[in-house]
Amino acid sequence: VAERHERWGDHLLNAHSRVLPFGDVRLEEPSFLRPVDDTKSFAGRVYEPAAFHEWQRSVLALGDDSHTLRASSLVQVARPVTIHAEYRCWMVNDRVVTASLYKRGATVFSSADVPEQIVSYANERAREWSPHEAYVMDIAETPDGLRIIELNTLNAAGFYAADVQKLVMALED
Repeated sequence: VAERHERWGDHLLNAHSRVLPFGDVRLEEPSFLRPVDDTKSFAGRVYEPAAFHEWQRSVLALGDDSHTLRASSLVQVARPVTIHAEYRCWMVNDRVVTASLYKRGATVFSSADVPEQIVSYANERAREWSPHEAYVMDIAETPDGLRIIELNTLNAAGFYAADVQKLVMALED
């Protein structure tokens, strides 16, 4: 995570975020929270302060022995960002081999019609740094421009409207 932030900085959707233990989070305004580890202990979303603190108290009252979310569990806390659209780019050897729109606003919507600017942006970021030879990069279209939402492994990402044959051919090459 630190290397991504060092390399991509403000290109990351939540570059402004903080990572804190769950038990130490104090919200004063609506905030986006997600678990840092891939435990799926709760869904990343925007939380209102009062509702969050009530839920936090109930989780902390359970103690650390009965569930995956504990006081010490690291969570990412960020100000909410408006996202107009979300795209998934399948990267092989630092370039997009196929891409898909997977969400427009709050609606899950798959389409292979991906603007060239999304592909160019993903290719530019991959030339700056890549974690692996093959992975997926999710891109957000925001009021402040394009941003990287997250990276994932190929085997943990839905295909939406991707051209799977192009992906397989690129992997075989």
